[in-house]
Amino acid sequence: MNTFFLNFLNHRCRRAIVLVMLTSTLPTVAASSGLQFDGGDDYVTFGQAPELGAATFTIETWFKRNGPGVAVTTGSSGLVAAVPLVAKGRGQADGSNVDMNWFLGLSGNRLAADFEDLATGLNHPVLGSTAIVDGQWYHAAATYDGSTWRLYLNGVQDAAVIVNQVPRHDSIQHASLGSALDSSGTPAGFLAGALKEVRVWSVARSEAEIAAGMNLTFPAGTPGLLGRWALDETSGTIAMDSSGNAVHGALVNGPLWGDSDVLIVKGPYLQNVTTSTIVVMWETQVPAASRVELGVSGPNEFYVEDSTPTTIHQVVLSGLTESTRYYYTVISDDAHSATGSFRTAPSSPAVPFRFAAYGDTRTYPLDHAAVVRSMIPHDPSFVLHVGDFVGNGRAYSEWSPQYFGPAADLLRNVPLFPVLGNHEYSGTEQLWYFDFFATPDNGSTQNKEHWYAFTYGSARFIGLNACEGGDSFLPGSEQYQWLTNELASAAFQNSRWQFVWTHNPPYTAAERDNAIDANLRTHLVPLFEQHGVDVVFSGDDHFYRRSVRNGIQYVITGGGGAPLHDVGTQMAGATLVYAEKNYEHCIVDVSPTTLAFYVARTDGSVMDTFTLASGGAPPAPSGLVATAGNAQVLLTWNASVGATGYQVKRSLTSGGPYTTIASAVTPTHTDIGLANGTTYYYVVSAVNSEAESADASEANATPSCSTPATPSGLTATPGNAQVALTWTAASGAASYTVKRATNRRGPYAPIATGVGANTYTDMTAVNGTTYYYVVSAVSGCGESANSAYVSARPQAPPAPPAAPTGLSAITGTKAGQIKLTWSASSGASSYTVRRAPTTGGPFSVVKTGVAGTSYTDSKLASGNRYFYVVTAVNASGESLYSNEASAIAK
Repeated sequence: MNTFFLNFLNHRCRRAIVLVMLTSTLPTVAASSGLQFDGGDDYVTFGQAPELGAATFTIETWFKRNGPGVAVTTGSSGLVAAVPLVAKGRGQADGSNVDMNWFLGLSGNRLAADFEDLATGLNHPVLGSTAIVDGQWYHAAATYDGSTWRLYLNGVQDAAVIVNQVPRHDSIQHASLGSALDSSGTPAGFLAGALKEVRVWSVARSEAEIAAGMNLTFPAGTPGLLGRWALDETSGTIAMDSSGNAVHGALVNGPLWGDSDVLIVKGPYLQNVTTSTIVVMWETQVPAASRVELGVSGPNEFYVEDSTPTTIHQVVLSGLTESTRYYYTVISDDAHSATGSFRTAPSSPAVPFRFAAYGDTRTYPLDHAAVVRSMIPHDPSFVLHVGDFVGNGRAYSEWSPQYFGPAADLLRNVPLFPVLGNHEYSGTEQLWYFDFFATPDNGSTQNKEHWYAFTYGSARFIGLNACEGGDSFLPGSEQYQWLTNELASAAFQNSRWQFVWTHNPPYTAAERDNAIDANLRTHLVPLFEQHGVDVVFSGDDHFYRRSVRNGIQYVITGGGGAPLHDVGTQMAGATLVYAEKNYEHCIVDVSPTTLAFYVARTDGSVMDTFTLASGGAPPAPSGLVATAGNAQVLLTWNASVGATGYQVKRSLTSGGPYTTIASAVTPTHTDIGLANGTTYYYVVSAVNSEAESADASEANATPSCSTPATPSGLTATPGNAQVALTWTAASGAASYTVKRATNRRGPYAPIATGVGANTYTDMTAVNGTTYYYVVSAVSGCGESANSAYVSARPQAPPAPPAAPTGLSAITGTKAGQIKLTWSASSGASSYTVRRAPTTGGPFSVVKTGVAGTSYTDSKLASGNRYFYVVTAVNASGESLYSNEASAIAK
């Protein structure tokens, strides 16, 4: 029988202490209050803690898992995905003192442990056999006596593996609870659950000792006890060691003291801030009451509460004072959050403010967490998210580890304004997005939170839904009509700055353009230009990119944690300013007269900046370059912020006077019909609806016409009935002519003219014939001499080799090894080895490019049987599988 005392207490009144008697078949839980971990970013660190390094040991703890948490790998040959309970290290490097000493955690729903050895740096994982159930307390222990790994669950042996290796007891990796740290103290993997009564011993305790001691306390000085943390402090930021060795731990990111039957599993987080209101949200794993305590000097002056039990809590705080910082905490029954803070919006447009923008935070929570950590020091008043919060918005299990966990410290203190991404899905599948977020009312009855707008200080913000297949951007759709009304509204017209954020980008890399992007360009970009939108934020493409069109900045901030994309080539229609494949976030400082933007990488370095000025002429263009050609000059310059066009001016005399010869929308112009040999002088000015800028610094060029240089570096590579040619580009060439002969002395006849690249493939070649090739460069001024010749003889490729025979597998001479041998295949240039855990496959590639007829497979799990096949490879392809062979790893 277990007895639980539940003490309900608030700062105004004390309710009765309730005694609840529960019967249970579970083992007795150690009588400490315990420490709760949110599975997102909190943990306990002990630093390097050399006192806990051991070659033989017992690691034990009481634990309760409340959710999936975040997994980490323990090494290249260790546990692929394990949630840490107690650890001294994780996967980092092999063969040095940054190898892991020991690790106890959960792999899937089973106990798991691992260490890396002193001799080779290899991992030696062990996996339990009993399924772990969420919400129940268990006692876990892992022992190693110098020979055998053993796992114990509730005092009963759950697994054993013979290893016979010495653990890396001199590891400088940091010891921790609820996460696993490397040698620099960087965490990875996070427990969603609770721990109590954690102990580390320098000896391998027996099954009887573990079972008998599960519910005992051990005093300081107990022989072999390296560290003991009862986790019964109930408050503070230190986990005290009572072993007498003073290995005290520091609580990081707010793990919570106490073992509540109600747990706050998401949040608290902030939504929809105004001058006098804000929405506070959080989630509990079971229905519970809602209470928010808050104040200006601390969370102890006012409260709002609702006794109706719920799991997703949404509390509106009203009657607040504008431009004021408040501190708050949330309470559901006896579960208390860490203290957060927020700042209400200003009512005056004269008050400057800062906001952040980022998005595409799905898939890689560690990278998302790094972005969040780099954003927090900037202290934004709120954050715009451009969508794709998680990989699968329909899956409840992804929202905590991919979004709410990594962003917990940010969301607790900074209001979030979200828009839908395609990974939140569409139609009825958007369930969790709408449950987790509370956005401003848009007046719609059926699409209430699909799009919206709000004012903050001197700026108006419009959030759009790009994830209905693009149809909602069509004229006549509800969203399109709402947008046209919003752009004509007094709230929009009276704001000094106008921002739009949505998931899909109007302008991106040509390789990533899609139909939704095209709908944006066709139907919404004209509205943005007509009504003077300043900046459009978007995501979907996982990189940073800024383009400019008609004075509007188009910013893709898709580096929030998703797998990164190559930046590709800029599509037509907007001018690329900067692009980078990296994780990042945007910071924008807004005042009535200026808008200062910069984007930062996770290390804090700045990759791009720009500034917009309120009213007046745009700045003069910079970087004007004039490049001479045949009877023409190409002009390029840097785009001017706020410019809607440019005036191109020319003179025959340096310093002018200049005559306007063209108007340009983009920062480039080609001046044609010029006289070769004459020097022309150019300046460019920027214009907008209000004024024209000063002229750019002068540039000059002298058009000329000369025969292009002779191509060099010609190479010929024969193939099957073809020859591939490459050469070095020739200066002044507009195109190339490729010529061929069957005699090196010629004559050479053209086989291709007008070739635009410096490569060409002759597809008319006949196998067995030797061909000679030359290339000439062509321009409007003539043709160069022929290049030096090269020759090639195309021929049909050989047939693929036959499958290897005689494959055999034997146990290797060292731990974790199996040796394979086979008979050589005629025509083979190399061999590929494949492995499977079961007979018949499927087989995965272990090694390619094996030159001989033997191979030793290593770093295998000792005692396990593995199955192999081998294929032969040459330039024509790969053979069928050999016979199957198997062996047991030593």
